[in-house]
Amino acid sequence: MTIDTFGFLMQQIKVISVCQGKRTPTPHSLSAIKLRGIRAADLEKEIKQAKHSIRPIHNDSISPWEITYTTKPNRIPFQLPEARCLLNGCLNWNGMETMELESRRILWQVPVLQRVSRSGDDKNYYFRLEHETISVGCTCVRPYVTQISLSKP
Repeated sequence: MTIDTFGFLMQQIKVISVCQGKRTPTPHSLSAIKLRGIRAADLEKEIKQAKHSIRPIHNDSISPWEITYTTKPNRIPFQLPEARCLLNGCLNWNGMETMELESRRILWQVPVLQRVSRSGDDKNYYFRLEHETISVGCTCVRPYVTQISLSKP
């Protein structure tokens, strides 16, 4: 597991603390979580918040998209954003859709914790680390074109 993966999970643990069974974890529960010798407190120092608002690009792109959320109650995080491309083609300089380029999803794997019950008991469960592939945006690519030979051998 990389530090990026661990950082992502730490953000999710701040939302729902699995260790304490509380909605918000205590500082003690966060500092006690260790993974391969990396302390959560050390990682929190590395996370920096933006000092200014970050402009959303999903509508400024030549391949615009919208964000929807998938919800699974047995997963942490239980909601994940998913991008859906709004066009088949891409926008030209005049803002009109053209098929010279194709709009394609940008895929990313994110770590999630999947709740797994033991022997069908809702009170007896554990969490398994898994990775889900989600769409994080859209981009324009050249169309894939193959040539078909009409001549017979």
